[in-house]
Amino acid sequence: MPINGYNTPNIPISTGISQLIVQEHNVIGTTWRQVVVCFTANANYDYLWFYPQSLTTGYSGAIFVDRVELIPIPLNFAGSDHTIPCGNVSIGQDICTVDNLHFQWHIAGQADIIASTSETMVNVETTTVYELNIVPQNANPNTIVFPAQPNNCNLTDQATVIVTGGITLTPFTTDGCEACDASAQVIPAGGTPPL
Repeated sequence: MPINGYNTPNIPISTGISQLIVQEHNVIGTTWRQVVVCFTANANYDYLWFYPQSLTTGYSGAIFVDRVELIPIPLNFAGSDHTIPCGNVSIGQDICTVDNLHFQWHIAGQADIIASTSETMVNVETTTVYELNIVPQNANPNTIVFPAQPNNCNLTDQATVIVTGGITLTPFTTDGCEACDASAQVIPAGGTPPL
């Protein structure tokens, strides 16, 4: 909430004055859990508030908060698409993620993980769509919660590498007699000059 517009938590949400990031109902638990919420601020705020609210008369609520992390993650976290003749290209970008979440790259539609970093080098021969997922990495993913509404976490993004084709070499030879008068010629095709 803005420093010049101090408000109590029970006021109606109003753009520029306050913004509801996430609200969970009937949350009762006796163990710690990690809650991951993605949001885009609709104004320049000075405070982040956490508070319990009981909607039932005669009952009270409490919330315990520890290790708050605010990390900017770009909407297109898989990075830009690329157009190359063929060969190696770096996909993704150097970004952080919150504790207990990590990255998994794979070719779209395939399950095999090809990298576990936010950016990686791939060798591409044909146009390929790569998919980057942000996933829980701990042994008990049930302790990581992604509230449904109004959370706008996008945990999957794609980067496409378009291959225009490299240079192909076609050999032509002519036979000579007894190892003389033979010739060979290689004709390049494709690629972008100068070759």
